[in-house]
Amino acid sequence: MGDTEPQKASSGAGITSQIVGRNVARLRGGSGVSARELATLAAELGTPLSQSGISDIENGRRTVSVDQLTALATALDVSPLSLLMPETWAADVEEVRLTGTPVVLGGDLLSWLRADAPLREGFAEGAGEAEVAIHKQMWQRRSLPPWSWTTLT
Repeated sequence: MGDTEPQKASSGAGITSQIVGRNVARLRGGSGVSARELATLAAELGTPLSQSGISDIENGRRTVSVDQLTALATALDVSPLSLLMPETWAADVEEVRLTGTPVVLGGDLLSWLRADAPLREGFAEGAGEAEVAIHKQMWQRRSLPPWSWTTLT
């Protein structure tokens, strides 16, 4: 990982909250929405946040709850995954992580967040293709709602 890897702030904001904050700042800035406007949008969505709260999130001084994550994603008109995924430019080269995850390639983290593949293989080395496919399908069934299972391969 590069020199820009988030570290746990003294306030308790973990790596994932810091990544979310960086992404909120990037997406908010790119869309021309002020911190005050974003706070207003979040409040309209049922998650009151002040302008200073938005600033604290963006600067890694405040943790982000799941409720805040979904409200901010809705207010910014992006998927929550857009806020969770560390910004990378080469999915097969750059290593990233979120709180509680191992250090992995950006593409592997994205696959996990999309429930396409587990982060940890969970099966013995040398396992055959059929065993790997069964393991992946069992993992996806644990990770996805039952109504989506018909699309699993």
